[in-house]
Amino acid sequence: KTVMASIDVQTSRIESLAVQYQALQLRAKSPGTVQKILARPGQSVLPGEPVLILSKSSPSQLLGWAPERLQKNKAEELNFTASSAEITDIPVSFLRIGPAFEELPQMLWKSPGIPEYGQPILFELPPNTGLAPGAPVQLSVVF
Repeated sequence: KTVMASIDVQTSRIESLAVQYQALQLRAKSPGTVQKILARPGQSVLPGEPVLILSKSSPSQLLGWAPERLQKNKAEELNFTASSAEITDIPVSFLRIGPAFEELPQMLWKSPGIPEYGQPILFELPPNTGLAPGAPVQLSVVF
């Protein structure tokens, strides 16, 4: 009887630890893709402090940069498509254009060390395009 009682006590402890472990697991409020981990296991964080950056699994918007030769009023009238390495000719809808030209991210420069500039344009993507968040795409004007 003593051995069985000891086993029952240890089983209860294991179950208690399993419940505590479940309470420590983080769960996202919505599905998505982890873009960046901000805190590692064992690291102390304050309540409410972000521990990771989560993005949608399928993006709904696309940010592009227009060259100077594309006039602001013309962008609203044009039709655009987006293409990635895997997917081509995705129709995108113009949403809005930024008020001023800005420096493009370095990964978009044609020559390292020579900054390039463009006017930001926001597009809406159709649902379920298959594009990965952050994947580079080529925007084209459809004539």
